[in-house]
Amino acid sequence: MKKLFPYVHSFFKKIGLGNYLYKDVEPINFIVDNLFLGDFRAADDIGILRKNNISNIINCAFNLPNKFPKEITYINLNLKDETKQPLIKSMEDAYKFIKDNKDKKTLVHCVYGKSRSASVIIFYLIKEKKMSFQEAKEFVRKIRSCVNPNEGFEKELTKYYDENIANSNKDI
Repeated sequence: MKKLFPYVHSFFKKIGLGNYLYKDVEPINFIVDNLFLGDFRAADDIGILRKNNISNIINCAFNLPNKFPKEITYINLNLKDETKQPLIKSMEDAYKFIKDNKDKKTLVHCVYGKSRSASVIIFYLIKEKKMSFQEAKEFVRKIRSCVNPNEGFEKELTKYYDENIANSNKDI
C-alpha cells in the first residue's frame, strides 16, 4: 500500500476527496526559524508553497516524489516510518541543510506530517534550542496536533538529547 500511496493520493485528489482524510489538520504549519511542518498536500501544492515563500523542501518520505525540482531546492531523507529505521544520520543531514539555508523558508514534510518530518523539526529544536525531547515534541504538538513520532524515533531522539545536549547544559 505504501508504494501505491502517490497513485491513491492522485486518484482521491481527482475525484475531490484529497483532503477528506486530513480535514482536521492543516497541510502546513509554521513552527520556528523559517521552518514549516507539513504533509504531502503542502508539498504537492505550488500555491501553498508560493503563499508561504517556501524555497527549500526536506522530503522525509521514501515514497513521495519531488514535485517542483525546477522551482524548489530539495533534500530527500528517504525514511520509512518504522521503529527500526536509523534516524540520527538523516537528522544531522537535515539540520545541516536547514543551517546552510537559514535565511530561506523550508518545508519539512512526509506523508502526514506527524512522525518522520516531525522528528526532523524536533531534532532541530533539540540541537538548536537545547530543548529536551519532551519539550520539543510538546512545542511542535501545540502547533500541529497530530505530531506523534513512532516509538523508535522517540527513543533515538531522547538518547541523542541525553548524550549530546543534557550533559552540555549541566556545564553552563
